[in-house]
Amino acid sequence: MKKKFKNRTYIIAWISFLLIIMLNYMAYMGILFKYSQIETSNMYTNLLSPPSFVFSIWVVIYIGMILFLIMPLGKKLSMSDDEFYYDKLIPIFIGSSICNVLWTITWNNDLIMPALIAIMAYTVTLVHLVKAIDRNKKFSEKYKIFVTIPSGLHAGWLLFSTFTNVITILVKEGNNPFGIFGLFITLVLLIISWTLIFYVYKENPNIGLVIPLIWALFGLVIKHKPGSSFSNPSLVVLFLSIILLILSVICVYMLKRNKQFVKFF
Repeated sequence: MKKKFKNRTYIIAWISFLLIIMLNYMAYMGILFKYSQIETSNMYTNLLSPPSFVFSIWVVIYIGMILFLIMPLGKKLSMSDDEFYYDKLIPIFIGSSICNVLWTITWNNDLIMPALIAIMAYTVTLVHLVKAIDRNKKFSEKYKIFVTIPSGLHAGWLLFSTFTNVITILVKEGNNPFGIFGLFITLVLLIISWTLIFYVYKENPNIGLVIPLIWALFGLVIKHKPGSSFSNPSLVVLFLSIILLILSVICVYMLKRNKQFVKFF
């Protein structure tokens, strides 16, 4: 009976992943939904959202999700690892996939407040997944390429993306994203997102958590540098992004040297 339950939840996990791919493809192409993802984003241009090339990280995230799902097909799991993977991790994976679907539907229909709620739930679910993996140190180390780091990458990107969705709400409400208030909110959200990601990384030393942050900060540097194609670059955002980018590298180095953290590499 328990084996049937495992098989059922594993199949549901695959179905939820394939549904994500299908819906996101249709959203990107502008099929089915009111707007494409790019059209929705362009309606709420702001200082915090990274340039379009940064979103290529989703390719890496989807590859990581595939690695997560195929892991038991290519590796023989011990009894304890089998139980942990199917009973603990797969249900959380399914929950995060449902949140992804809800965000895609709401975002591409310009339902920004429901989309914010969906992405917040999405992020909390993924952080819960990272925490669950980190609590099982042996499993985390053994399957870091298939499970640990891919889950960290996914959670790290969503932690940052949640704050870009917050500022989108403010733009939708009629606030000028390029005025003094918009700049102030951008700086505050950028600092909070950086602090939160490093707090989660400190508590769950998964290097995958900080890679999307560094990638997003690099994108903001490119977006706001003088002579960029962005119509409203900000030197203040540029300088803060550079500072946080440098601090990110320093903090990762310092935290990895601290003996209380799990060694990943």
